[in-house]
Amino acid sequence: MKMSKINSKYGSLTYRKIKTFDNYCKIEVDLITGRHHQIRCNFSKLGYPILGDLKYGSKRSNKGGGIYLHSREINFIHPVSKEEINIKAAPPISGLWSTPTSY
Repeated sequence: MKMSKINSKYGSLTYRKIKTFDNYCKIEVDLITGRHHQIRCNFSKLGYPILGDLKYGSKRSNKGGGIYLHSREINFIHPVSKEEINIKAAPPISGLWSTPTSY
């Protein structure tokens, strides 16, 4: 997905739908670039704000005030040691997160 606007920075991502619910979809996103609020902004622009994300167009907040956005995995090269770092985190086990999904 590419979005453009005059005087904006380039941002790119890919995504795939993992599961469809009555009113929501669970998706997996791969960031090509890593702009601030990129996922939130791009999906809001498409008319699909992140659940609970009032800043970017969700109709209501989630209990506890968080949004349904979770970083499952990140990879990067350590700036000093130059070794590849891979960090994985399981999603929370409450709410919509508890819906079984295979990656």
